[in-house]
Amino acid sequence: MNKKITKKLVLILLWIIVTASCTTTKKDVAQSVEKRALLWELTNGDTSIFIAGSIHIAPDEIYPLDDIYYESLGQSDHFVMEADVTYAGTDPDFQKFVMERALLPQKDDLANYIDKDNIEVLNEILSPFNMNFNQIRIFKPWMVTTILTEFLGQELGFYSGNGVDVHLQNVANQIELNPLYLESAESQIVMMDSNSLEYQKFELLSLLEDKNALKETFNGLMNAWISGDTEAIYKIMTSEGQDIPGSKEALDRLLFQRNKNWLEQVKNYLETGDNYFIVVGAGHLCGEGSLIDLLEKDGYNLNRL
Repeated sequence: MNKKITKKLVLILLWIIVTASCTTTKKDVAQSVEKRALLWELTNGDTSIFIAGSIHIAPDEIYPLDDIYYESLGQSDHFVMEADVTYAGTDPDFQKFVMERALLPQKDDLANYIDKDNIEVLNEILSPFNMNFNQIRIFKPWMVTTILTEFLGQELGFYSGNGVDVHLQNVANQIELNPLYLESAESQIVMMDSNSLEYQKFELLSLLEDKNALKETFNGLMNAWISGDTEAIYKIMTSEGQDIPGSKEALDRLLFQRNKNWLEQVKNYLETGDNYFIVVGAGHLCGEGSLIDLLEKDGYNLNRL
């Protein structure tokens, strides 16, 4: 295995996963839809907690955001993201951690999970990036799916570096807000690696056998985010593969368990007297079991901005 290629893949993974999770073109994404911010305010006296929903992979056309995002940032003392990704590409211990999680067992091979037709499609996706199947066959399906999703997104003008969370982080840095994090980057890698190999295989095959489905998902999720349609976002995030073994557990790890973990942190922020701006993936704020739902069930009043 070429170590240089391996390192390149790991760096791609780090960026997508810890910042990350449609037939359309850039013009399609910018289509005219009624816009509404995916932003809530939780208050306690003079203290405000702003909670924003992010799309982790996005096109240029959504910027600038609605003024309410920037105004809320301007009122805040702290900026809170899911995880700290600043050290992901430079910390050798973290890179080693990812490799240990992302590699298949020594005698296993990605070819054991996909057939020749799938490999041909995979090579078609990798080719524009000067990569091929042989360079990634040592990786688990979840990592390969992550890499392919990023590459297909780039072909459509969607980039993880354009994510709403990354954009707001840049603004927060400019106004020198204190950064805080809800979880570690390591915990996000563990989450991805905890899904069963059967479910990982299902996700990879779904992508390879119908690339247009991913494109349609990008398009649908982007338009739902632009219009602030929480019901549509919840449906997109929770509808796929419910009959596949391990899918319910995977969704629980991705969304609901993390929402519960974050709930007490948000409550604690409310008692500090400082204002906080929190940005997490949009799926964490929509529907039953979301962070917004959990707060409301605990008796907190939230105002949709």
